[in-house]
Amino acid sequence: MTIRFKILENCFLLAITAVSVLFLYLATGYGRIARQLPILVCCLTLALLAVRLAQVNFAKQDTGEITFRNRVFFLGLLTVLLLVLIPVTGLLLGSVLFLPACMISFGYKKPLPIAAISLGYVACIYLLFVQMFNMPLPESLLGF
Repeated sequence: MTIRFKILENCFLLAITAVSVLFLYLATGYGRIARQLPILVCCLTLALLAVRLAQVNFAKQDTGEITFRNRVFFLGLLTVLLLVLIPVTGLLLGSVLFLPACMISFGYKKPLPIAAISLGYVACIYLLFVQMFNMPLPESLLGF
């Protein structure tokens, strides 16, 4: 499957614009002082997005095409599966299952580095969010 890079970038920029407009709308419900920073960030983001959209659409050079292979669709399927299973498995166990599957699909074959990277990532997420910031990770039905 081949998509023109210009079309893909336009879609991405328009999606970011929609998210920025949504955040801008949500920020209007905050208190007078609390809404100043989100509104400033959203306005700057929208201005930069407008400039980038103009650059992309008025450029005279051809940006080429992107060819998607089956691996990309498999990665998308794994990502959707992870998002669906997080309520069941939890973020940590889901990541321990997701990362090796991604690494194997991209050609990594050595099990020791795959296991080390996956477990190291999960340990970093746990230490950073649970231990340092005292933020709970998404709860699961399995209790992880």
